[in-house]
Amino acid sequence: MMFFKIWTQHHGSTLLCVCYRPQWQGREPIEFLHTHLDRLLQQYSCNHTVIVGDLNQHLVARAFEELLTVYGLTNHVTFPTHISGSSLDPVISDLPEGVVTCRPLGAVGSSDHLAVLSTIHVAGLRDVPKKRTNWLWGKTNWEGLQDALRHTPWNNILTGDVDTQVRSFTSTIHSLQRRYVPTHTFMVKTTRPAMVWVQLQSGSR
Repeated sequence: MMFFKIWTQHHGSTLLCVCYRPQWQGREPIEFLHTHLDRLLQQYSCNHTVIVGDLNQHLVARAFEELLTVYGLTNHVTFPTHISGSSLDPVISDLPEGVVTCRPLGAVGSSDHLAVLSTIHVAGLRDVPKKRTNWLWGKTNWEGLQDALRHTPWNNILTGDVDTQVRSFTSTIHSLQRRYVPTHTFMVKTTRPAMVWVQLQSGSR
């Protein structure tokens, strides 16, 4: 099992579990989730959970159904995911209906499973408005700037090691630039949140 934390704006944080339950392993992986899922959600401050992988759940159908019932989970894979016609690669989640959609992509390499594409529709994070300054170079007082540069005491400014001189030179130029080059300051408007597509694939060899 591997666990990941996904941050989204609309649904908060989601705990993603990627799991492989070999046919011979029995109920242990399902029972681990049944026992520890609440603690993991609380420990990592997750609002929702998504579980994907090759669970071979047909062999532990009762434990699998109990997990879904106890945690209010839905299996969004309603199609075969194995060449035998069985559905062995569930995508289960407690996210609201319509947020998660799944579809088969076909076999990959020598795998006897189909890859499953799961799309989770979540709102993108809105950027914080930022202040931007445009320098109006066309309205620059070039004569004043040139005169200021000629009368700047460079011998007193450019002292110390190379790094110190570069910082002093840059600071002086910026100071003169602010004095002789007009500016226009405005707030950059935020764009409408985009749709973020989280794509997950499951399947094993």
